Amino acid sequence: MASMGQGDHVQKSQEMLWLTPNLRMNDFQRMMIEWDRIHPYNAVHAVALAGRTNVLALRGAVLRACAAAGVGELVVDRKHRTYRYRSIEDIQIHQNPVPEGRNAEQTLHTIICEEMNKPFPTQPHFPLRWIVFDDSANDEHFLVLAYHHVAADANSIQSLLALVLLQYLDLPPAEDSELPTTISNQRNLPSRGSRRGANVRSLARAVQQTFRLRHAHRMHECRGGRSETSFLVKSMPDGSLNRLRNICRAEGASLNDVFLAALASAIALMTPARRTHRHRRKIALATVFSHRKWAKEDPSHPLGVCLSEAAVLIDQPDAGVRETLAQVLPQTRRRKSPHGAPGLSWKFWFVKYIWPALRIPNSVMSYRKVFPLCAGVSTVSVNETSSGEAMRRVQRYVRACPPGPAMPLLLSPTACAGRLELGFVFRQACLTEAQARALLDSVVSLLGEFAARVH
Repeated sequence: MASMGQGDHVQKSQEMLWLTPNLRMNDFQRMMIEWDRIHPYNAVHAVALAGRTNVLALRGAVLRACAAAGVGELVVDRKHRTYRYRSIEDIQIHQNPVPEGRNAEQTLHTIICEEMNKPFPTQPHFPLRWIVFDDSANDEHFLVLAYHHVAADANSIQSLLALVLLQYLDLPPAEDSELPTTISNQRNLPSRGSRRGANVRSLARAVQQTFRLRHAHRMHECRGGRSETSFLVKSMPDGSLNRLRNICRAEGASLNDVFLAALASAIALMTPARRTHRHRRKIALATVFSHRKWAKEDPSHPLGVCLSEAAVLIDQPDAGVRETLAQVLPQTRRRKSPHGAPGLSWKFWFVKYIWPALRIPNSVMSYRKVFPLCAGVSTVSVNETSSGEAMRRVQRYVRACPPGPAMPLLLSPTACAGRLELGFVFRQACLTEAQARALLDSVVSLLGEFAARVH
């Protein structure tokens, strides 16, 4: 992957200045640090824009946006569980030409696969990697942003990317732009009562969830197989996003709920042997919720992670998408509130302290025994209102999210400017590319049938 020469780098002040005070890592970030030891915990956002790349304009836009957001070299203090940013001397923009004999779609897949499997340094580092390439056949170019997930979540990256595009495309910001506030860490969730009470509730939830997951199907993974992930993306047919949103309004569901139901149904179709298992016939999926709107705003904090996760257990996954959606809704509704989502603190303590005491390795196999999750779903609807004209100029918006050690598969639907893209990351030890493609095609087919039947 070729990069810009040293003379082309964006130059910053030679003096290394701290851009932020020490920021305390929340539970999710602490868990990400542990997952990073097993496999790179990276994520990718990629957008297609009209015309050819203007590297000089892009370089300046990236520098100005990162300076405005206070993003520089990430310094993590694992001992004290804090992190901070300091200024950097330059920002690299990597140019990756489309190889001869390959098209832009293949190039996009290759870049995303490489970025998902390439670790960020453990020492202080810039947590963002910027890659561009031209698609001459369609007169467009792709901007790919890979980021270290411990530094940011999808919402903060979306806001940073929108700020870059506003400047790169020389567009005026929206009058009601929320960028200055959404690029803050906003890491503190509303209080859930006393620390002791919260810990007791977390432990109770952990015990309850462990017993519930004893009935969940485990996706087969080759023992000792490769931990590397691969990536696929599928564009939903035109009009699909509006149809699904109409259905969601009618059903009182979210897009994420519908994708959970469709993915569970697709996995059920590809695992017929599960139906004859004595105990493990159910399907468990994981999903994440953004709690940024309930967090205490602190605009001095750049980027940040403001997420909680939950397991959704489908008792009857063979019932069809609509019937499966009915099983999903009661579980996700309980968690779509400032007090409803369980924290990750119990997992952090369990993995960090209990596993070493019991000599349990921090490995994929250990997670899979405790958390038999078939897959995960992480859905993002790009906020076009707060980003002004920027996101309306985006022709495609594709995301790839890391599944982590507890899940072999992760679906990342992204809605932007009327389009819907389904990104799909899978561990090579679980599925071949042909199997993964068939599963993704099944999700699309089930969604189409569901939309047609409901209407």
